[in-house]
Amino acid sequence: MTGSRAPARAPYGSPTRGGGSSRRSPEASDLFIRVHGVDAASVGLLVGGGAALGGRLGVTLGGVLADRWRRRYANGRLRVGMLAAAASLPLAVALLSTRNVVWAFALNLPTTALAAMWVGPAASTVRAA
Repeated sequence: MTGSRAPARAPYGSPTRGGGSSRRSPEASDLFIRVHGVDAASVGLLVGGGAALGGRLGVTLGGVLADRWRRRYANGRLRVGMLAAAASLPLAVALLSTRNVVWAFALNLPTTALAAMWVGPAASTVRAA
């Protein structure tokens, strides 16, 4: 692009953190079907809808927050990625350990949103490079 190596190396950075909404959805579907006994159609609607909405919210909020924090701190974008990783962990543990199916579905959306928050900052970092 501009002679920088950052765009070429971007695929090896943020995506290797994992936890993106598209990677987590198949496991979440299995969890709801096998552990909670929910039928596949309901799981597809609720988990798929939660992944779509959570992914959209997470990427957008992550990008907006990263831009704001970047104005204040030189490492503002990095802070958003670290915040997203740290904040999604307790929600993911709660999602996987609860026996209440309503709580599990309720935790799916914020967990997915936080897991997708690194995408906006990663894209803006590559674009700015």
